[in-house]
Amino acid sequence: MNAYQTLQQKALGLAFILAPLLLVLGGAAFVLGIGLTPFGTDSVVDAVLFGYGAMLMIPIFLELARILGQRAPVFGLICAVAGLFWAFFEIPVTLKLVQMDIIDAGLNQSIWAIAGVHPAWLPIFPIVVLSGSAGPDRAALSGGGQPSV
Repeated sequence: MNAYQTLQQKALGLAFILAPLLLVLGGAAFVLGIGLTPFGTDSVVDAVLFGYGAMLMIPIFLELARILGQRAPVFGLICAVAGLFWAFFEIPVTLKLVQMDIIDAGLNQSIWAIAGVHPAWLPIFPIVVLSGSAGPDRAALSGGGQPSV
């Protein structure tokens, strides 16, 4: 095993510990009322912790698919596809549905002027920029996300 593979295995082991921990801590933050929004229906802390936990679940899915695929290739492939769907389908679709809900609520393009300025963006901003998934900004730049007014 070369240095890269060793480092990759250590990072994967860390992901196996951190991902579930972050998801549980996010849920606990919500239940304990830490970082609740003004209406009390969501937690900013929960959102940040869930975002990082979900991101770390992707390599976990792929590693589990690799291990499962050694004995049951079809199930390994199903696990790999499920992990990739989570990353590349469910999250962007959810963002698009939130955008459509915002538009249906009667907000117009002026909402995009303040999108992304909440302090909760700060801990996740580096990942958003590095991954190129800037949510409504990305959709707006592609022309597919412009709300009609």
